[in-house]
Formats: sequence, structure tokens, C-alpha cells
Amino acid sequence: VLFRSTIGVVGMSVGFSVFLTMVMERTAENFKIADFDLLSMSNLNRLPFRLADTGLPKVEIAKRWALEIDPYLNIEIFDDGLNEFNVKDFFEGKNKLDLVVDECDSGNIKLLLRIFARKFRIPLLMETSDRGLLDVENYQISEEPIFHGRINESEIEDLLEKSSSEILMRFIDLSTASKRGKESMLEIGESIDTWPQLASDVLHGGASVTIAARNLLLGNSIPSGRYFMDLQHKLGVHEL
Repeated sequence: VLFRSTIGVVGMSVGFSVFLTMVMERTAENFKIADFDLLSMSNLNRLPFRLADTGLPKVEIAKRWALEIDPYLNIEIFDDGLNEFNVKDFFEGKNKLDLVVDECDSGNIKLLLRIFARKFRIPLLMETSDRGLLDVENYQISEEPIFHGRINESEIEDLLEKSSSEILMRFIDLSTASKRGKESMLEIGESIDTWPQLASDVLHGGASVTIAARNLLLGNSIPSGRYFMDLQHKLGVHEL
């Protein structure tokens, strides 16, 4: 079953940890990976790439890593990222997706991914590094609402016309964020350039998504919902 499966991974920052874990386990034989970004030095605290790789497309580096582990994998890259013009090809194309992983930063693309995942009746997984949050959205169920019902059907078309940041805020629930996560949000553009992510968090996320994906592809039931794999909490850490 896994040999015949095709998985799409959008975003090769946190998404690379997901992709790498899936490749090592052979969770699928066919992959489609999408990201328009080039590797920068700021990515090297969570990606196992070399300094010499900076400036190269993330998808190209990711594909090279994967083929050095298993040269028989089929990997299709979308080095322009995803957009309204190629998203249908991403889901169908040469191999039709059986599951999609959302690790992108664009609110517009996050919404498009869910619209198409529901259209083609496949599961969507999204891991957020803060508190190890894993979103399972099983669109194999026809009546499954978009993003757990947090986005109403009547507003989808209007939302697609809005800016990425406006849509992105619909996917962020500050009431469930960690104390440091909330503090970091306020510091973006001030003392830090972007949302902070560490290797321990993204590798933990890669494991969570891979376990969920493997079970879904094998037909094991995972209810749609938000799952917190909060290791800090499990360890009894109290943030200062």
C-alpha cells in the first residue's frame, strides 16, 4: 500500500524534517515537494544542510538528500512553490496525491491546499512547532469542514481575495500558544526577523506527521482534530 502511495509536502523548512523522516521509513514511493525559497543561513539551526548549500533551492537540496538515501524514489519538485495555476497539477498531475502535508508560510496557499484536499478527498496534515501541535484534517470524509470549521464555507471565496497575512491569522490560535510563543510573536520585526524554530521542535514534528501519515495511508482511523505533543509540558518544564 505504501509503495503505491504518493505524498505531497509543501514547504521545505519544517517540511524537510517531515520529508526526510518519510523517506527514511519509505512511507511512500512517490513524493511531490514544493517550495520557491532558497536556503539561507538562518535555516541552518533546523535543517541539516551544509553552509555550501546556501543560495540553492531548498527543493533541489531536499531531492538530492532523498535520492542519496534511496535512488529508486520518484520525486517531483515544484521549485516555484505552489500557486493558483499549478496547485491542480500538484494534486493530480502524473501521480494523484493520497495525502498532503502543509508546512508553508502563506495563508493563501494554506487555504488553497484545504480546498483541493477536500475536492480530491484526501487527508491533510499540518504540524506547528509551538507545543508540538499536529492538525489532522481528514477530507476523506465528504462533510469535513475546512480547518475544523474555523473557516466558514460562506467566507472562503472572500478570504481568497485577502492578503496572505490576513488569512494566516485565521490559522493561528494564540489562546493555545506557549508563553514564549506569544512573546516571540510580538518581537517579529523588532528583535527577531521571523518566527523562531529549533531543530528539536521540527524533528519532533517530522516524527509526528510521519506516524500520522503512515496510519492514514494504511487505512487506520485518526479522527480529525488538533493534537498537542507538548514535550516541554510532559517533562514538567515551567517557563520563566
